[in-house]
Amino acid sequence: MNIIDRLRLQTFQKELLSQHKIGSPESLGWASSESQIIRFQILSQIDHLSNTSILDLGCGYGDFKLYLDQFFQNIQYTGIDMMPDFLEKAFENIGNLPNVKLFHANFSEIELPKTDYVMASGIFCYKSQIPDDHQNMIKKMFESAQKGIAFNMLDSKMNFSEHFIIGHDIDEIMDFCKTLSPKLTLKTAYLTDDFTIFLKK
Repeated sequence: MNIIDRLRLQTFQKELLSQHKIGSPESLGWASSESQIIRFQILSQIDHLSNTSILDLGCGYGDFKLYLDQFFQNIQYTGIDMMPDFLEKAFENIGNLPNVKLFHANFSEIELPKTDYVMASGIFCYKSQIPDDHQNMIKKMFESAQKGIAFNMLDSKMNFSEHFIIGHDIDEIMDFCKTLSPKLTLKTAYLTDDFTIFLKK
C-alpha cells in the first residue's frame, strides 16, 4: 500500500467514523454486526485455535479477539491496525486481557511477527494502485505464519457502489494461493458477496 492508497483509506475510514458510533461494526465498514460475526465464524474454522498464537491484521477494535475467547482458550493474540482511533478503542476493549499485544502500524510495510496463524478480515476490500498488491500481502502473511493463514475477500461478481471498494476473482486468488501451498480450502455461500480462503503449511 503506497502513501496515496493509505491516505485514501484513512479518509474513507474517517468518513465512516463521522457517520457511525465509534466501536460499532458499521464504523469499520461492515454492513452490520451480524455480517461481521459470520465472517469471524468462518475464519475461526481454520483449526481448533486453543493454545495457539494469532496475528490479526486490520484488527480494528479487537472484536475478533472477543469472539475467539468465547470458543477457545489460551490464545496469544496480536492485533495491528493503522488507524489510531480504532486502536485506541481496541486498547479499551482488550488491552488489559492476558496474552494481548496491540500495535499501530502499516502492516504492509513492516516485518510481521511469527505466529501460528495470520488472519485478516476486510483488509483486501480496498483498491490499490500497486499491481499484485493483494498477492504480495497474501505471500507476506503466509511467510509469517507457522501453521497457516485465513483471509476473506469480496467477490468480484458483485457490484459495489463505493468506488474505493474492490472485489476479487475467486479462481485467480485460488490459483495464486496454490503456488504457495496445495493445502487450500475455499469457503463460500455464507454471505452473498464474500469468500474466505484457508492456506496451511
